Amino acid sequence: MTMHETLHDAMLNSYKVIVEKKDPYIMIESSEDREIIFAHHIDKTLTPEDIDLMIAWWEEEEEYEMCGQLLKIGNGIKRLSKRNRT
Repeated sequence: MTMHETLHDAMLNSYKVIVEKKDPYIMIESSEDREIIFAHHIDKTLTPEDIDLMIAWWEEEEEYEMCGQLLKIGNGIKRLSKRNRT
């Protein structure tokens, strides 16, 4: 598998968890012998930087609908972050 394919898999897996609300642990368990990787840390709070990284990836791949879904989530995270600071 090439580096691009590996990164693509990681980004797609993270997208499934973040946008499609898939359980990452079920994904790992059901992967049989294939290693599952993610573009974000599944046990930590998702950050705006995580989302921005994924948006940049999908933009480069010309997957604009995916970018839009991630942008909505990223904007929500940023709003909550600002609210918690005040």
